[in-house]
Amino acid sequence: MNFRFTLLCCLAFLISLGSCTNEQNATTTNSQQTFTNFYVRYLEDDQELKAEAIFKIGDSLQTATAQAIQSVSFENTPMDLKDLGKNGMRYRSKKQGQSFKDKYLFNAQLDAKTSIDYPLSINAVNSFSIKEKQISRSKGVTISWDGAPLVKGELLVVFFVNPDKKPVSFTINGPTNKSEVFLEAKNLNRLKAGEGTLRLIRKVLNRLDEDPLNVESVIEYYTRPINIIITE
Repeated sequence: MNFRFTLLCCLAFLISLGSCTNEQNATTTNSQQTFTNFYVRYLEDDQELKAEAIFKIGDSLQTATAQAIQSVSFENTPMDLKDLGKNGMRYRSKKQGQSFKDKYLFNAQLDAKTSIDYPLSINAVNSFSIKEKQISRSKGVTISWDGAPLVKGELLVVFFVNPDKKPVSFTINGPTNKSEVFLEAKNLNRLKAGEGTLRLIRKVLNRLDEDPLNVESVIEYYTRPINIIITE
């Protein structure tokens, strides 16, 4: 009788232990998060469209590793998977001769149950000009563009190349009231007198944090460079 009672207790304990173990495993599995990065860059002068996607899976961003998932496409075209060794897996797409669109779409199938449809949009800078015709290091410069003003979450990088070929850049955070920015003379001390080039880079940054998905995205529009004269 005592032996039978002891056996039944042991069986109950093992069943309970197994149940706890399964619950613990389920919790561990559910704690895994996917940290996703989407990136799009359009070069106006080359009509080049580049896209990248990275998927890091782990308990936290610090411990997550870049991995391959079931499938990823950009603009309904499968992306190429690149193994970057220590930097993990990265999906890429690059095409020449592409007309610009103000909205692009990523599709990602993480597993049998989870998929992402993630759009990125940006306003083009159709053209831009220097109001003062020349860039004066002592007076500052006004740069205006054909396109919408910056909104919150947008950046404008004013990218100079000096006569000695060394780059100098300034970042303007949106929003702006008008489609123009003024760079004060005190900020232009790194420019060198002579002939150089200037291009604008418009950027939109976004973040989506909805468990179990964490998505960060960047989309950039690079204008073609223009020739400039920098004066004292």
